[in-house]
Amino acid sequence: GRMALRDLQPSHIQAVYRDLLGKVSARTVKHVHTVFQEALDYAVTQGYISRNPCKAVTPPRPERKEMRAMSPQEANAVLEAARATPYHALFYTALYTGLRRSELLGLRVRDVDLTLGTVHVARGMHVLRGGVVTYSEPKSAKGKRTVALTPSNAVVLREHLATLESDMADMGVAFSDATPVFSWPDGRPMLPDS
Repeated sequence: GRMALRDLQPSHIQAVYRDLLGKVSARTVKHVHTVFQEALDYAVTQGYISRNPCKAVTPPRPERKEMRAMSPQEANAVLEAARATPYHALFYTALYTGLRRSELLGLRVRDVDLTLGTVHVARGMHVLRGGVVTYSEPKSAKGKRTVALTPSNAVVLREHLATLESDMADMGVAFSDATPVFSWPDGRPMLPDS
């Protein structure tokens, strides 16, 4: 604001963080700190200031929220509600594998091995602005992995794929190993917001 860069002190930055904490989350303040620190590092490299006052400030630590998993009764209620919908196999697979939504929607028929009872996560689906659907590999090597299916999940997927193949044939659409596992009978993939 009105303060000259050379006059900026750690106490000024700390005061801004305290003020922000009343309005935004600690995680957001930590992001502000990161951006502010990089900007002031740049000011040091350009010779505007001799030291970065942000280095003497400790940003707030975001509280880690404990995740609450569904109880078996809640999971069964979700699956029962989804049974009569096109999403049953998707929800079943999500609950029993823990795959992310993008990973589930990125699965192709070739990624599912019902004999061994596994799915190979090789890509994820993302929808860009304007509704453009893209597929990309996981960001890290650990993201590309093979996940075991429960026997019941293998049965659900076998039934789902058989129904999908039959529905696609009825619509005159080719079913192949590149077909998205979770797609509509016309071959269009299910989208994350559907």
